[in-house]
Amino acid sequence: MLRIKIGLKNMTHVQLRSFARNHQSAIAGSADFPAPTPSTADYDALLAAYDARIGEIVQREIELAALRAQRDDLRLEMEQMVTSRSRYVAIAAQGDEAKVVSVGFALQGRATPTHELDAPQNVVARTGRNPGEALVRSRAVRQARGYLYEYREEPDSGTPGPWQPARLGSRCSLLLEELLPHTRYAFRMMPFGPNNLKGPWSDIAHCYTG
Repeated sequence: MLRIKIGLKNMTHVQLRSFARNHQSAIAGSADFPAPTPSTADYDALLAAYDARIGEIVQREIELAALRAQRDDLRLEMEQMVTSRSRYVAIAAQGDEAKVVSVGFALQGRATPTHELDAPQNVVARTGRNPGEALVRSRAVRQARGYLYEYREEPDSGTPGPWQPARLGSRCSLLLEELLPHTRYAFRMMPFGPNNLKGPWSDIAHCYTG
């Protein structure tokens, strides 16, 4: 006996219905298959019931999609109305948190003001690619808006020079240029934040310029 491949499990309901219809049309009246089993009557009855149920589901899915769209529109209106009500409650409560909570609303946490900044950590200075260049970087400081960079010459022997401001930068890394080539320098960083808040200087990092 031949083994027939159908692949029913991979068909959708609509595909199975179409396949069943096409098969029934092809086998009906065929001289090669005069008495098919299951019988034509049983096959047609089941196909009709299956077809009717698919049609009902399709119609209900259309109706359900319309209901979901209406629900989403109503939700948007509900969100807007609750937001308006929360504004009324915030005003009418006159700062009394207990009154706000008593009608089902929660209070937002208050932002913690910045009182101090940490010193930059893991400061590293590296020789630049070009003459007179050096790259300085550190880990970012929480709540810092920028950094002040300073440098000074520190020869292997002799007295270090005075600290010189490099520039302000918004990032925790900076490429310094136009320094003396092949010279040993020291670098440090200081973070600054809102309201003229300044943090402590970092540890000093050293390197030779390119």
